Amino acid sequence: MRLAAYQFAVCGELNHNLEIVKKTVIQAAENRVDLIVFPECALTGYPPHDIAGSDSTNVLC
Repeated sequence: MRLAAYQFAVCGELNHNLEIVKKTVIQAAENRVDLIVFPECALTGYPPHDIAGSDSTNVLC
């Protein structure tokens, strides 16, 4: 079994996070990886702090 871990700066921009995950999955498939581990909340970010319109002052991507 081939394993991979992919670390990246997760933010509240869901489409941005999704594109990173999709590119990583394609690259992993090309390298015959069976399981990829992504950061916690890799797609959604860390709500509510990263969601636009929340009370947070954090910047999205």
